[in-house]
Formats: sequence, structure tokens, C-alpha cells
Amino acid sequence: MFEGILDGIGGLSGWALAAGVVVIAGPAVARRLRPVAKGAIKGYLALTAQVRDASEGARASMQDLVNEARSENAAGSPDSRA
Repeated sequence: MFEGILDGIGGLSGWALAAGVVVIAGPAVARRLRPVAKGAIKGYLALTAQVRDASEGARASMQDLVNEARSENAAGSPDSRA
């Protein structure tokens, strides 16, 4: 008797049931999760800003090394063979 119901829930009907629950409960759940989602987005933005700043600093340091090596190479200094 319940086997048919359980089979239906496990198949496409299960997805339809879940979609129905989301549609019905969605607005109430969304209102409660909004502050959580906003906090996660703020954290992501702060993290990406830190990563961007760190990578720009590393890039500048690497560019300084490249420019120094090019300058020494052009001048034919003994350090250019290293």
C-alpha cells in the first residue's frame, strides 16, 4: 500500500513535492535567511578585497625584481649570470 507512495516520492514526484514546499515556505524562510545571506556576502566582499590587496603587493614586488634583473642584464653586470 505505501510502496507506491514511497516509490513516487523517490522519483520525480519527490522533486515536485520538494519544489512545492520551497514555493510555499520560501518567502518565510527567505526573510529569516536574508541577514545570514547578507553577512555571507559581506564576508566574501571583505575577503576578496584582502586577496586583491595582497596580490597587488606581490605583483608589485615581482615587477620590481623583473625590472632589476632586466636592468642588470642590460648593463652586463656579473650578477646577471646568476
